[in-house]
Amino acid sequence: VAGRADWARVFDLDVSRASPGLREATGQGWCRIGQMEHASLAAFARFALQLLSLGAPPSLIEATTAAMADETRHAQLAFGVASALLGRAVGPAALDVQQSLVETSLVEVARLVIREGCIGETCAALEAREAALHARQPELAQLLHRVADDESRHAELAWRFVAYALELEPQRVGELLNTELRSERALVESAPLLAVSAHELASSAFGILPERQRCELRALALREVVAPCAAALLQRGRGAVAENQVLSA
Repeated sequence: VAGRADWARVFDLDVSRASPGLREATGQGWCRIGQMEHASLAAFARFALQLLSLGAPPSLIEATTAAMADETRHAQLAFGVASALLGRAVGPAALDVQQSLVETSLVEVARLVIREGCIGETCAALEAREAALHARQPELAQLLHRVADDESRHAELAWRFVAYALELEPQRVGELLNTELRSERALVESAPLLAVSAHELASSAFGILPERQRCELRALALREVVAPCAAALLQRGRGAVAENQVLSA
């Protein structure tokens, strides 16, 4: 994070009733959100290049460039909220992008998309929606609802790519999807459920969810959204494998 105003979209936030400690903690929380959104912008820029290298259809590339614009706006809004809470302008420092295009094969790109898109964006959408329900100021709640809508579209884009990858390599991508889901499920099940502090509850009024709630939402996303979507795509992939085997015979 750097002291800069060009990435902080002006956001009118009433912080008069928040203590200095609460403003600092929630401001730092929004800084972390801004950093994640800034990194997501880079991830979609990388994804656009990966799609081009794979010869992907233009519909996927168009959706990816639209997602880049969404993440730029999200980062500006997050740093705007952070600046309002902290009482000083903050924005992202330079981002290290070295080694960012090491993964270029279909399976390697699919692995990143499953982790960052199918799982990560789905969780981000649920978290933003839940945070909006706890935000006390209507303007902040509206911001979070808009972010949730955008993240939902980003998750949909990720699933569209995985469906495309399954058409090209049903066996390998299907095995990868199963492996990634098993790994994510193990991480979720092993995560400790920490007690929620009074400070965390106060922070939720400004859109920062307690860590326990974030873990619970991740488990919910995996169980209710990610797993069913994966099962549907894998069923389609198995059908494609069987059809190819018949044609080969």
